[in-house]
Amino acid sequence: MNPLSNLQADWPAINRLLDEALALPPAERGAWLAALPAEMAELKDTLARLLASTGGIETGDFLHTLPKLDTAAPGETAAAAQAGSEVGPWRLLRELGEGGMGSVWLAERADGSLKRQVAVKLPRVTWQRGLAERMARERDILATLEHPNIARLYDAGVDLHGRPWLALEYVQGRPIDEHARDKALDMKQRVQLLLQVCEAVAFAHSRLVIHRDLKPGNILVTDDGQVKLLDFGIAKLMQGENAAATALTELSGRALTLDYASPEQVRGQPLTTASDVYSLGVVAYELLSGTRPYKLKRGSAAELEEAIESAEVPAASAAVMDKATRQALKGDLDAILGQALQKEAARRYQSVDALAGDLARHLAGEPVAARPDNPLLRARRLLRRHPLPLSVAGIIALALLGGAHAQAAVMVALGAGALLAAWQRREALQQAELARAEAGRASDEVARQEAVRNLYIEAITRLAVMGKDEPAALARPGAVNAVVRDQLERHSQRLQAVPGALQAQLEAVALQLNYSNDFEGALAVGQRYLAHLQQHASHPALVINAYAMLGRTLFQLRRVDESENFRRAGLAWAPEANDERTVSSRLVLSLDLGRLLVTRGRRTEAEAVLLSADALAAERLPGTIQRAETLHSLGAFHQGFDDVRALDCARQAHSTVRGLASASDNFRESDLLWLGGALVGAGLPDQAVPVLREALALTTRLFGLSDRNTVRSTGRLSGALARTGQHGEVRVLLQEALARQPPHSPGDSAWLNVVQLQAREVENEWLFGDVDAAVARISPDPSAFLGPLSFRGGDQLMGVEVRALVLAGRAVEALALAARLHLEWADRGLPTAPWLRIESTLGLAQLAAGETAAAQVTATRLLALLDAGQARSTWTWRTAHEIAALAAAGNGDLDAAQDRLAAALTALASVPSRVERAESALRVAETLAILERGDESRRAAQQALSDLAVQHPASPRLLQARRLAGA
Repeated sequence: MNPLSNLQADWPAINRLLDEALALPPAERGAWLAALPAEMAELKDTLARLLASTGGIETGDFLHTLPKLDTAAPGETAAAAQAGSEVGPWRLLRELGEGGMGSVWLAERADGSLKRQVAVKLPRVTWQRGLAERMARERDILATLEHPNIARLYDAGVDLHGRPWLALEYVQGRPIDEHARDKALDMKQRVQLLLQVCEAVAFAHSRLVIHRDLKPGNILVTDDGQVKLLDFGIAKLMQGENAAATALTELSGRALTLDYASPEQVRGQPLTTASDVYSLGVVAYELLSGTRPYKLKRGSAAELEEAIESAEVPAASAAVMDKATRQALKGDLDAILGQALQKEAARRYQSVDALAGDLARHLAGEPVAARPDNPLLRARRLLRRHPLPLSVAGIIALALLGGAHAQAAVMVALGAGALLAAWQRREALQQAELARAEAGRASDEVARQEAVRNLYIEAITRLAVMGKDEPAALARPGAVNAVVRDQLERHSQRLQAVPGALQAQLEAVALQLNYSNDFEGALAVGQRYLAHLQQHASHPALVINAYAMLGRTLFQLRRVDESENFRRAGLAWAPEANDERTVSSRLVLSLDLGRLLVTRGRRTEAEAVLLSADALAAERLPGTIQRAETLHSLGAFHQGFDDVRALDCARQAHSTVRGLASASDNFRESDLLWLGGALVGAGLPDQAVPVLREALALTTRLFGLSDRNTVRSTGRLSGALARTGQHGEVRVLLQEALARQPPHSPGDSAWLNVVQLQAREVENEWLFGDVDAAVARISPDPSAFLGPLSFRGGDQLMGVEVRALVLAGRAVEALALAARLHLEWADRGLPTAPWLRIESTLGLAQLAAGETAAAQVTATRLLALLDAGQARSTWTWRTAHEIAALAAAGNGDLDAAQDRLAAALTALASVPSRVERAESALRVAETLAILERGDESRRAAQQALSDLAVQHPASPRLLQARRLAGA
């Protein structure tokens, strides 16, 4: 049998045979091996070894079995690379750094297809070119780690010289320890940075990818405090076989930094997520204390390996000289770091989420799982959160101990007589009782969280085994959810006597199944969850929330009647309960029901439900997030029907949110988008621009530059800017946003981002009147993404392309696309604001194509919908009357034209943007010309000309306005 490190010559054949074997169920692989032809006999033992290999959590392939890397001579890679040379599709610009493992270069695409700059890593190793396919396979898996705190791996491959290269997101930041030192961050701020790191690592673990090389140099912090993890998954790309301890300094045997390595890494054992927990513990120890866990005499690698395996880690507080730092580390943080750095993986935190949970609880002054709780500790935490006079504090602390100590403390305090009167004594005893209850709730919450974590840890472990043994089974749709549900069943049998833990697991799994679109599974688990809550007489708010969740699940299953019934049943649950928590849950469910009634076309009922909810919120929860949410929902109800009232709701909500110190940044961002959108809808894009600029800045800080939320905010801002004539700024804004998007494929999230940004480009050019630029940005087959975009604003995006085609004189294509869009939504039967826009767009396309009879029918149908919804002067209301008037005039129905024209003229002054106002004026002018009202027609055209002052010189609108105005 050949050693794995000597397989370069045979690797192409082995690689092909491995692919065949891995496609088979494990039980069939033995027979497959035995049936190999005689010429493959010498490879059988090697294949058997590879198929029997085990390891930690991996991404479902056998990259760790690749042949040993050939190490290049020192300086070889750096010498071969120089500014201007090409590595794969990338052109090197300048060297960013060089170390013992290779060099890092700033680079850009050589073909100019993408303006993004990346960091290209050129390790000092060479691979055989036949391994590029495996490299690409692993790259595609790791590239799914899209998270605002993870620097993306964009591409990886092998160049013409046989060198591997890695293209990563270029991050301008400093290592986390340097950032904390230079900014003089306090302990709280450092812990907050660690929480960002934990969030990113936990995200990757949830996708079964471990880092393997967490260290300060791989954790950068930007100037605005955003953490970015580097090299996520690169350790796996670069790692060969599991390394023996003596090979730890060789790149070909490992990819780690020894100072931050876990004991199992030192021993060359298979790795799990626990290894990242340990490394993160070392990083945290160094960040919080300013020193590393192990004190070495000689400082050699061998001594460090020995310390990692066997030396006791001193408490971080004992390792620092500064008194304030030592005091801050004592207690919770010492305990947290100690648990993260346990030698045995089973004794560490069982997940990064568990570590993050303790760090967050420490910041909140709540009990941490790593530190045994006691009454005195509870008192200290309570006093930190709720400072009291010293004498009262002493009584509470002793009262928490109970018994004679408490009585003695009270007597002494009363005997002194100077500071406490009898009412203060009663207050102290009440505070003590509250402290006990609070600690009990915190303990229960820890237990519930631990139950959920245990469930998912076991599920991830099973998934990892499946990924090794049956990769095809793991790839089957629903495989992950099936494993989670199976684990739930196992836990359910054990947790019958622990209702709180079982409740938490049922809720978590029901939410996950909903999130992953397994609505049948979510319904089954959700019904069990609801029954469990009812059986154990849970708080009414929990039961109402469960009804709300099931109502949403049933709606996704298109069981709309049942969905409505569940929501009504939830509202009727425990009508006598009137505490704030229950009122809040009832409000959320009322908003759900109101939105459902809107989609069913029962707008009168919906408005009554939403107004009732808002009145309840105004009475019971004024000045709260709940009141802001009811106003948002009421504003959404009016949007597209009565934009003036929609704006009033948005302004009230914004005023409420501004006064809330407790409002999260996420909620503030959402509120700003609501207000900006309402201002645009009400015809005030100038006022919307600063609001949407603020929203985009907040979104970027929260989610990063390429996230879909940032794309949404960018689109909203671009729309407002375009409507104020700032077309040049919009072009730059959208081009920069497109350049930041990662590689994508049709249907994935990045592709949807690109499509939406491109549609905004079309909108900008259409509003500017640049026909050539608008047409150049229209997709060759816009209808291809109707389905994927149907619930993400696809109606608006396709409507923009229809109007751009109309502007370009391609009326037949515009009508075909508008009809396709109309058909797509007609099947849903949803008389909502998007549907009104689609009807309007169809009418405009019919007019452009000369189909005046069809346009008049569309306008009549649209006006009936608008009248039923009690619409006021919105874009759809105005456009419907304009279409009806022009179509009727074209068909010779002059009386109908006169009636519709009067309504259109009344609303003309409140059109949202100059271009849209000009288009309305042009439709009115054309109708007046047909009705032989020449002077009025010319005045309307002159009004359009004044609004088109910044229009593209060749704009068809401008030419039409000049013709009608006689200019």
